[in-house]
Amino acid sequence: MEEKPDYFGNYHGMGKALVAQARGAKIRGKTLQAKIHYFDAERSLVTALEKAPDELEPPASEEIPALLAECRRQKEKQS
Repeated sequence: MEEKPDYFGNYHGMGKALVAQARGAKIRGKTLQAKIHYFDAERSLVTALEKAPDELEPPASEEIPALLAECRRQKEKQS
């Protein structure tokens, strides 16, 4: 099995996990930790889109933009 470290799905998965961590941190009142997770998630999701195939299909084609929008909304709230 060939490893593909630059596969867009790796970044999609990382971004998704970081958003989940940010949500959890936010619920626990750890705003700085949530802010950091959202920042890192946004970077991962942008990289996922850059590395994704032109014809991106669901669920990634739906999840990545939605997660990115959440990250950016949270960033605006904290500015």
